[in-house]
Amino acid sequence: MANLNAGTTGYPGTLDTSPDLTDGSSGDEILSAHHDGRGAAIVAVETELGTDPAGSTTDVKTRLAVALNDDGTVKSAVIVAGGSTSVSYSGGVFTITVPATLTSVAMTQATITSAVLRAVTLTTVAPSTPGASVLYSDSIVKGWARFQVDGTIDDDLNVSSITDNGIGDWTVNWATAFASTTYAVVVTPQNSPNSADGRSGTVDSGNPPTTTACRVLTMDAAGTGVARDPTGTNPRVHVIAIGDQ
Repeated sequence: MANLNAGTTGYPGTLDTSPDLTDGSSGDEILSAHHDGRGAAIVAVETELGTDPAGSTTDVKTRLAVALNDDGTVKSAVIVAGGSTSVSYSGGVFTITVPATLTSVAMTQATITSAVLRAVTLTTVAPSTPGASVLYSDSIVKGWARFQVDGTIDDDLNVSSITDNGIGDWTVNWATAFASTTYAVVVTPQNSPNSADGRSGTVDSGNPPTTTACRVLTMDAAGTGVARDPTGTNPRVHVIAIGDQ
């Protein structure tokens, strides 16, 4: 903590002190250090704030109030300059909402270090000609599962359960429904490479997907059209679904 009357400042590392000076013939002699200390403190404050700290607002307080509450926490909704795009935050989830006329939002922040950030919600579907390197709400995986032949789930995303309908036949039930039945599904059997016969995976065309479930089959890869379970020491079925919700 520096005494401004001594001609120095400790700011911004510490706050300064400024003892009162005494007027009159028996008072303090006015020294250059008295002015130098205060001048140094002013320069330190300017250096800490930088140039034009208020930006386009009237003062620094107004600028901070755009994004911060009075207690210093981040406001739940921040309007992003341009396109009336809004960003809201709640419970560790950021939601980006864009107007219907805006087809994409560029996210230029390379690294997000917040420990509470868990998800970003996309609300715009891809246009007929999607932008390069742009994520849309219907262009990311919305459900996947790896499960055993008896329907036991090893791991998943957005799958509430697997129904075992018989040999080589399962129904994947989605926890959150898709917006339509036109989502894409990939089925891959995990078959032992030492098995005498291979397996292929497909969506059951006789029981088309619904918004809440998709029936999948694993077949004899020899082209017999017979449903078969994957075989080997670690048989599994992998399912991935992509579409809008």
